[in-house]
Amino acid sequence: MAEDWTIERELMSLAGEQSAAPALKALKLIPSHSDRYSIGARVDWHRAGAETYQFQFHIDASPDFSAEYLLKACVAFSPARTLEDLLDAWLARRDLLARAGVSVPRLFAAGRGVILEEFIPYSLADVFEVPRDIDSRLWQGLAAYGGVLAALGFRPIEAFADLRSRGDDVVAIDFGEDLGPPHLGSEPAAILARLEAFTESFQNRPTPPDQAAIRGTFHATYKQITEQFADGQFRAHH
Repeated sequence: MAEDWTIERELMSLAGEQSAAPALKALKLIPSHSDRYSIGARVDWHRAGAETYQFQFHIDASPDFSAEYLLKACVAFSPARTLEDLLDAWLARRDLLARAGVSVPRLFAAGRGVILEEFIPYSLADVFEVPRDIDSRLWQGLAAYGGVLAALGFRPIEAFADLRSRGDDVVAIDFGEDLGPPHLGSEPAAILARLEAFTESFQNRPTPPDQAAIRGTFHATYKQITEQFADGQFRAHH
């Protein structure tokens, strides 16, 4: 990043505003009635995988508002596509998965090679460390995600390792080349095998996965989304 870069300037540019407070309100990062705010970095710019750099920050505003956000800069390279084309493809995949019922981070802005979104605090490993009543729902969410990927023809390089959670859900956060484009042809058996291998790694956790229930949810979701796809409900650019 340039030496004079600041998060305030970046947000003003994304919002098309000349000062920070109107930018924060235009982007819906703080309540419209807030009259005071502060912005602070949590984690400075760092490489986060092969395709992005990330900047994590928080905003506190009156009265009694606090939230965490993530700014992603796309640094993926393709000789045949511009940076904006790549970003558009990521956003299209994100939208496609969201329309199929997958939880994704709230999107506040995107453009000029960057994405501004909600920060999702927990890895799945963090969430499954402590036994809770909601764990069965999380396993079902993970299985449903696998069913959606299979039904929409994704053939991901890595399907499940980057998933995160707000504490009570399963959230997809990576829509780049690890996920890849949709509509490449359905491979439910291959994705189910990878899902089962992934969930087996949690077998010794306080609340181990119920593999029969996971397979049942996977197949039910796959069937539902496949039928909806046949009706023309799901289309996306690669």
